[in-house]
Amino acid sequence: MTLLVPRLPEPSGSYAVGFYDGTFACDGPQGSEEIAFRCFYPARQITDAPAPYYPDPQMVEMQLAMPLYQSFEPLLGAIAEMSTHSYANALVAEQDAPFPVVVYSHGYMSFHLSNLIQQEELASRGYVVFALSHPGDAFCTILGDGSKAGINNETIARATEDNIRYMQKIGKTDPGSLTLDEISGYLRECHTMTERVEAWARHTIAAFDEIERMTSDPQSLLYQRLHTQGFGLFGHSLGGSSSLHTALLDPRVLAAVNLDGWQYGAGLLDRHIPVPGLVISTSDTHLPGNFQTDDPNLTHAIIAGSTHWFFCDMAVVANEVLKAVEPAISIDGPVVSRLTTDLLNAFFDQHLRGNATSLKTVASKYADEMQLKLPPLQTK
Repeated sequence: MTLLVPRLPEPSGSYAVGFYDGTFACDGPQGSEEIAFRCFYPARQITDAPAPYYPDPQMVEMQLAMPLYQSFEPLLGAIAEMSTHSYANALVAEQDAPFPVVVYSHGYMSFHLSNLIQQEELASRGYVVFALSHPGDAFCTILGDGSKAGINNETIARATEDNIRYMQKIGKTDPGSLTLDEISGYLRECHTMTERVEAWARHTIAAFDEIERMTSDPQSLLYQRLHTQGFGLFGHSLGGSSSLHTALLDPRVLAAVNLDGWQYGAGLLDRHIPVPGLVISTSDTHLPGNFQTDDPNLTHAIIAGSTHWFFCDMAVVANEVLKAVEPAISIDGPVVSRLTTDLLNAFFDQHLRGNATSLKTVASKYADEMQLKLPPLQTK
């Protein structure tokens, strides 16, 4: 079956979007790791052709090697033909620099461009976005020498064993039947995913160091173009968990967003997040099992009738496919994508730029689609 090539929405900001790819080293318990990234930035007007969605054609094969994606084979073939709205190595814009910086983490078994819509949107509005690729946890990471690191199947096996062991411990077979206490227990005992969240936090903190080096390096494309007094974070699924977890570890985090990820590591069950945090999710029933309900810095945005897939680019490129296989979906994916984009814009404008933008404004615009749950002190 051949599908039409999807089209991504054009970024709404005043800047063209440039990007470049790079890597940096991150020290860990097993030695140094090479972390790949794509940096999106505000660019001057460009005339070259935009980049394709997948940085390398082989990435589709590596994605299809995973059972999670095999039912999407015709769609992935169409996505491989899709163009973006970003341009390699374009000249960096000079107006309004230095620019605020946001760091992104993908979902587990996904890849670093899975929220390209939001990455390009933020760059078009004057942000620099570093999209990290966590090697061994993405279906493909392209390293500095051009080689490709795929998913670590041993990690998948260990995480599956953790899940089975915990469900046997509590005597249940349906994950949807877990009580709030059981959800909390699961997050505390799922050691493999906690290990990955902690590793991704290390990668993110190492990215902060690399970004600070870049802006002080006269040879860097981004020399004196970055605001490095603090950083914003966002991520999808496990990347969202990592973003909030990193805020517990490094004071350079100014604000963090979790796009529908369970909070592995359970750090926010024991502590309040020290900076403004935003959790966007499909439901609020599991949230008290992930977070302290009285956290004064944490806002929840609930988009009922959505699906986990709709908090990344799949909301736009796979809307009809997903609605056909998930009958509980009652909202269009492109609506969820626009809502997510608007929430991110408002949240980072407020906390990285100091603008008077409010999430309440976004909530009133989408009153029929979203419920905004503000922290206790902000509801008064």
